[in-house]
Amino acid sequence: MSVPAEITDFLGILDESPVGVSVSRRRDGVVVFVNRRFCEITGIPREQCIGAPARRHFADEHQRHDVVRQLREAGEIDAADVEFRRADGSPFWSVLTIRPAILNGEDVNLAWIYDVSKRKQAERTLRDSKALFRTMLDSSVDGISLLDETGTVLALNAAAAAIIGDGHENLVGRSIWDCLPGPVAERLRRGAARVLERGETVEGHDAVADRLFDVHMHPVADSDGCIRRIALFSRDVTQSHQRRMQLRKLETALEQAPVAVMITDAKGNIEYVNRAFVLVSGYSEDEVLGRNPRLLKSGETPNTVYRDMWHRLGHGSTWQGELCNRAKDGTLFWEYATLSPIRDDEGEITHFLAVKENITQRKETELRLVHQATHDTLTGLPNRLLLEDRVLHAIELARRERRQIGLMFLDLDRFKIINDSLGHVAGDQLLKVVADRLRQTLRRSDTVARLGGDEFVVVLTHFQSTSELAEVAEKIAAALEEPVELSGHVVHVGASIGIALYPEDGDDFTSLMKDADAAMYRAKQKGRNTFCFYDSDMNDQALDRLKLEEALRRALVRSEFQLYYQPQIDLQTGLMTGVEALIRWNCPERGLVSPTVFIPVAEETNLISMIGWWVLEEACRQQASWRAAGIPPIKVAVNVSGRQFLNTALVECISDLLRQYEVEPSLLEIELTESTVMAEPEKAIEQLTRLREIGIQVSVDDFGTGYSSLSYLKRLPLSTIKVDRSFVRDVNSQSDNAAIVSAILGLADALDMSIVAEGVETEGEETHLRDAGCIKVQGFRYAQPMPAEKLRDWMISYRS
Repeated sequence: MSVPAEITDFLGILDESPVGVSVSRRRDGVVVFVNRRFCEITGIPREQCIGAPARRHFADEHQRHDVVRQLREAGEIDAADVEFRRADGSPFWSVLTIRPAILNGEDVNLAWIYDVSKRKQAERTLRDSKALFRTMLDSSVDGISLLDETGTVLALNAAAAAIIGDGHENLVGRSIWDCLPGPVAERLRRGAARVLERGETVEGHDAVADRLFDVHMHPVADSDGCIRRIALFSRDVTQSHQRRMQLRKLETALEQAPVAVMITDAKGNIEYVNRAFVLVSGYSEDEVLGRNPRLLKSGETPNTVYRDMWHRLGHGSTWQGELCNRAKDGTLFWEYATLSPIRDDEGEITHFLAVKENITQRKETELRLVHQATHDTLTGLPNRLLLEDRVLHAIELARRERRQIGLMFLDLDRFKIINDSLGHVAGDQLLKVVADRLRQTLRRSDTVARLGGDEFVVVLTHFQSTSELAEVAEKIAAALEEPVELSGHVVHVGASIGIALYPEDGDDFTSLMKDADAAMYRAKQKGRNTFCFYDSDMNDQALDRLKLEEALRRALVRSEFQLYYQPQIDLQTGLMTGVEALIRWNCPERGLVSPTVFIPVAEETNLISMIGWWVLEEACRQQASWRAAGIPPIKVAVNVSGRQFLNTALVECISDLLRQYEVEPSLLEIELTESTVMAEPEKAIEQLTRLREIGIQVSVDDFGTGYSSLSYLKRLPLSTIKVDRSFVRDVNSQSDNAAIVSAILGLADALDMSIVAEGVETEGEETHLRDAGCIKVQGFRYAQPMPAEKLRDWMISYRS
């Protein structure tokens, strides 16, 4: 890459300039830059100049105060003769010019000094010796002319003659105003008048032809002290002016550039940074000049990138790439850098140029998009996409190292009930808690991912045996079984876990997931909150279950469900006191499907809610139909699932149905299982109270099979306890069952609740229950569940 001329000028112009230059801050006078000529004039090294106050250079304190005063009044100094002090303490005279400027957003003073010690000496010499004056004229590189009061050239050196453009002999004795361009002559004439009248030194800049000159006019007194002569000094500053203009353009361009620019020497020490670099890195220019760029190193960029970079730069090539650097405040930022070597005329690398675009926002967006694409937004866990990638990678390693992989499919138990009852916000919070517990339970080498909903997957790659996998599954189950407080409610959630092994159960991601899913459903069938390893029989069961789910969804649309009714009998009067509505499914492909088969599937797929609403409406519709047919009112007990019961819309929906079909609330009874009531006792109490307020009675079904707490049971507004058929069977001959039934009857009496004994089939069971004090019963001894149209015939025959 060729080196731009502006860069070369920028590197050399200030140090090669014959004019001493310094830059100091206006607010405190501290020097922030000096060029090499300034250091040569003063004899003070650059490092001692920068950071020190500018006032140290003045030899005369009164002069310094005059300079400060003029700066305060006029804002600048124009060609003032000032005596400075060198490093060794010796004084020297300089012409000082100061202009205000702004550097990096800060007010500064730009000072130019010309060492005029020789000229001062020459002025004194002129007063004393023509010989010395002549020597000075001939040796000076500046154009020097001696003029009288009329502007006639009395003497001049070769440099002055060259500037004017005529021979030495032709100029002496002529008016200099006639030898110069009109505008230049006029300005000099006015300056000469000031010199003669006021004894002032006048400075200016004038252009002759295509050259630019700095001009100084000084008074020269004769032996009487009268000023009748003018010493005119001129210096060709065309090249330095051009370089200065180029430097200003370059500095302006670099300072306004939207990219960071840094220049280092051949050893990598920073010599220049622009404003964009300061803004991005947080380091000021003073903090980085002279230091190595490695101060930005973050440790996040691989060392291979740096090795490649220096290899290419060392061979004179340009390097481009991304770097992750660390700012002064510790934050990371990304840059796309282009680094190029700078060569001198001999081809030697003298500097390096770095142009760096800040791509932090773009990188953060890329990383955020990648994270969003590969992680679950709720829990932060890997999603299915990243899970599949990790499993495939694990399979490759396991295949090479001949190891096993364990894939666990987790489905939370009872999550849908909690989510429906407490709301999605609480459900999301529960999922976060589950994700945290899984992270804490597993090792860092394990992968835990969320597929969606309440499904999680765990991948284990380092274990010795399947027994170790079983231990991990037990730890997960134990961790998830711990209670969780959500929205003021303490809930319990477990997990059913299915485990598949590579390569025994599958050799790819899809087959492992399918097998682990099948094993998970087997775990649910075994009682939930447990785990199960996959076996080949599960595949057929999983396919059958999938078909059953599809058929179940169609059943609602095709109206394949029907309610059967089983009478409840009063043992004292022998009359029917009501019926229990029981759902039946007459599937065209499967025939009559038992509720014990399709209800669990409905609960797992959330179809249970739609089925439950259908049952409630069908029971109310049937009561309206019986009423229209002239049948006396019949109390109907309807089973409600846990998810439906905890739904906040339950009471409103039942109220709407009662109004729609004009059914008295006392004719509808809600049956809940004991586990449903006790799952969320506080929530259950609130819901039961609302049901009682609209006149709906509630009974607890299958009582004695759950884990009721008496402290809660006595607070629940229940009307009826239904004794499970497992305790009624052979109650007349099984002492344990008899004791349990007796205890339940005593409990109901103490809580002022009625009792219904389910599953009565024999005369002995009936007699025992009657003698024990049980009033209501139902079971095959009296009637099997039957369609509504057959119930009327049964009622007529039963009464007769």
